[in-house]
Amino acid sequence: MPTWLPMTSAPSESGSLELPQRLNKLTLAGANLEMQMESLKEDLDYLKKNHEEMSALRGQVDEEVGSKTDTVPGVNLSCILNETCDQDKELVERSCKDAEHGFCSVEALLEGSLVGTEV
Repeated sequence: MPTWLPMTSAPSESGSLELPQRLNKLTLAGANLEMQMESLKEDLDYLKKNHEEMSALRGQVDEEVGSKTDTVPGVNLSCILNETCDQDKELVERSCKDAEHGFCSVEALLEGSLVGTEV
């Protein structure tokens, strides 16, 4: 015997009174489930739309951030340092020669003055 039927085979008056109440409860529960289902559908539609907007924004941000990095070729610092070093060496050599020439000039003057005073 199905579980929804009363235990007795003859319908009782109380059982027949409970059926409309049960039907009302089931109708209300069905309506409540339909409202919940509609609410969930709206939430799903909102989430889908939000996901599409976020994907579009993420694409825009990637385009803005992912810029090209066209740069001028780097300067060869080794060559510049070598040139500077060579220039410094030439300057030191020139300064040494100038100092030596100046020393020799002063030495010649002093020798000339010593020779003139020696008599």
